[in-house]
Amino acid sequence: MMSMKKILSFIAISIATSAAYLYIHALDVEAVTSSFYASFFELTGTYSAKRAPVREKVKFGFIDNYGRFKIEPKLDDCSNFSEGLLAFRRGSSWGYMDISGKETIPPRFTKAADFHHGLALVRDGIYIGYIDRGGKFVLPAKYSLGTDFDDTGLAIVYIGRKHVFIVSPRGETLSDGNATKIYPQSEGTFTVESNGKYGLLDSGGKWLIMPEYDALTDCREGLLAFAKEGKWGYLNKQGKIVLSPVYTQAGSFCDGVAPVRRADGRCVLITHQGKTTFVFPAQCKAIFNCPKGNLGDKEVFEKGLVPVLENMMWGYISARSGKFEIKPQFAYAEPFENGRAKVAVLHRECRVARE
Repeated sequence: MMSMKKILSFIAISIATSAAYLYIHALDVEAVTSSFYASFFELTGTYSAKRAPVREKVKFGFIDNYGRFKIEPKLDDCSNFSEGLLAFRRGSSWGYMDISGKETIPPRFTKAADFHHGLALVRDGIYIGYIDRGGKFVLPAKYSLGTDFDDTGLAIVYIGRKHVFIVSPRGETLSDGNATKIYPQSEGTFTVESNGKYGLLDSGGKWLIMPEYDALTDCREGLLAFAKEGKWGYLNKQGKIVLSPVYTQAGSFCDGVAPVRRADGRCVLITHQGKTTFVFPAQCKAIFNCPKGNLGDKEVFEKGLVPVLENMMWGYISARSGKFEIKPQFAYAEPFENGRAKVAVLHRECRVARE
């Protein structure tokens, strides 16, 4: 028996809306074209390796951009290629192989992550450490938890649950270990939680802003939002208040504007000087309903395009003109990031077989 169901499909759209790309979780190797794979590689970041993961029954392999297997589906689990190497699992142990499928580091780790800046986080027994491309430990396995080395060339590691540090690839400790938590942020900064308050460190472990605020957002365009006694304002990286705490919510800056909620309840976009450039229409609702400004906040409006809801469909309004740049046509929409946005379209005539 066939029944009618509404199906949501997620796609990514470009700002120019000249193309649409599917976000997919599974592939039918024989049913798609090389142009499809090319767009998939671009979305997933596997283009440089020209390999994409495919699951066949319970095993994983890798195909090229023509859908041909280059690594046969014999892996129990795997990551994507990163810096030319792939983490894979055989049985209960993890190792690494190159783009040709040759094992470069035999499986011997409890867990293995991708390579970043020449180092990969691995778990050896109950502790984690960092290895180089030859499988040699550069930072010994003595940490409880850790992050990948980011674009600043630094990582965050924990010893136990109470001591957290910023470390360099040489194992140098760049913070004093007294923080409860450390969050990597933009522009070479780190948000630090200490005794329930938040501050900011630079990439050398130097205090830029002492931990005295109730919350901080990501530092973007040289500014970050702070909360104190229930109100939000903005600081620069030197800790100077540039916009007084008069808002009830605030988010990070992007392309010169940031979302805030005023005392009257209206959500608006403001400039670095605090000037309002856009007021969200009363009949529309911002997708995040004006972000709360939590740590790691990514709720920004690239190119001034704001997702809004009108008549039960989502579109994008220009924060500069207040007019729709992309008319309401989506069942769901997120802000643009790196030129693309994740949206959902509703298929009303999809037939689904019922057993």
